[in-house]
Amino acid sequence: MVFVLAKVEKDLAAENDTTVYNVHSLFNKGLALDNLGNHTGAIEYYDKVSSIVIDPHDVNALTSKGLALGNLGNYTGAIEYFDKALKIDPHYVYVLYNIGLALDNVENYTGAIKYYDKALAIDPKNVHSLYNIGLALDNVENYTGAIKYYDKALALKSSTNATRLTRNSVDRHTT
Repeated sequence: MVFVLAKVEKDLAAENDTTVYNVHSLFNKGLALDNLGNHTGAIEYYDKVSSIVIDPHDVNALTSKGLALGNLGNYTGAIEYFDKALKIDPHYVYVLYNIGLALDNVENYTGAIKYYDKALAIDPKNVHSLYNIGLALDNVENYTGAIKYYDKALALKSSTNATRLTRNSVDRHTT
């Protein structure tokens, strides 16, 4: 990752240049910083992308800034940026899912399920949304409902061992 960051630094020789190339370099530097755990630095670069005249409403920069804010524990700020991204692309499953995650993190399980359901309405095979609905239902002690969603996630080929382990854990609550 350090190599990628060094390459992006070189690409940013003219940060004020509003060419598409530099927009992508700014965005990619934000991603690299985020991957290195420097979420605050990443946010700075996502802001630069959002403020450039070419595309002040870059859905990817808004989404990434939301993710970085969430990584900092600022779930309210994350949701604010995810909402901005949804205004541009209301069918962006990844954003809908991440709003659900942010709401999960503040223990608003009903709200989280609402956004996971919206993601599933667009992509019914979104295993992550199915699994997280199961987790949210488990958190409100609706074990029967949780099992239903874990089973749906397990039915998909991309299901993980985590789903199986969680499903087995819920079984212990119901027996």
